[in-house]
Amino acid sequence: MFDDQSLLQAAERATGCSDWGAPLFREPLAILTQAIRAEADLSELGIRRAERRLVDALSARLQLNADRARD
Repeated sequence: MFDDQSLLQAAERATGCSDWGAPLFREPLAILTQAIRAEADLSELGIRRAERRLVDALSARLQLNADRARD
C-alpha cells in the first residue's frame, strides 16, 4: 500500500534506524502520498518507482540522523 506509514516502515527496515529527528516532514509526506494516490494517475510501475524514490529519500534522512548521532 502506498501511504506515508508504509514508506516510513520500509525506510526503517532498509536502514535499521528509527530516529527521524524533528517530525516536521510527516505532514507534507502524508499530503504528498495522498496526492499521488488520488491525483497522479500513475501506472503500477509509476507507483512502484515513486515508492522506491520516497523510500530512498526517507532512508537517507534516517542515515543522516544516525550519522549525526554518532558524531
